[in-house]
Amino acid sequence: MSNSDRLKTVWNNMVGRCNRKSGQDYLYYGSRGISVCDEWRDYEAFRVWALNSGYDYDAPYGECTLDRIDFNGNYEPDNCRWVDIATQNRNRRPYTTSSMHNKRVPPVATGTMSPSETVSHFLYDWMTSSKATLIAVAKEVGVSPNTIAKKIQCISHWYFNEVVEVARITGCSLNELAGIREHT
Repeated sequence: MSNSDRLKTVWNNMVGRCNRKSGQDYLYYGSRGISVCDEWRDYEAFRVWALNSGYDYDAPYGECTLDRIDFNGNYEPDNCRWVDIATQNRNRRPYTTSSMHNKRVPPVATGTMSPSETVSHFLYDWMTSSKATLIAVAKEVGVSPNTIAKKIQCISHWYFNEVVEVARITGCSLNELAGIREHT
């Protein structure tokens, strides 16, 4: 692919994620209400913004990627920037993986959740509502971001000291995190 096509591919992918219902990433963008601003529906307008905002045609792969500052926000000039892939990965919403569908999906609260699943669900909800990143939460809990991701996915269980930290940062009681409803 030539450098002249590279930015057009970024634009096509952005528009597709938000508008193409049959696309593999529509579930994570368009179906969540994320859209492309009216101005950027025109490639030339997006191109002008990109070049004025630091897009580098000659950047090595992964060094100049389009990132939404608020990962729940739209693709628009005030919410986008050009960053490296490491920065972009630190700025993504939390997710879990459904083994049945092999897709990223948020955990679903049910009445039959194990204590570990309940902690994962509360943490996921809190991270989503507070816009906390995996990096920030991992630092608070004192484990690696990969460990937090695995625990949210319910691949590994929570240790008691980790549950105490999750309770502290989310404001949930230990009973809530264990799935025990407190009587008032």
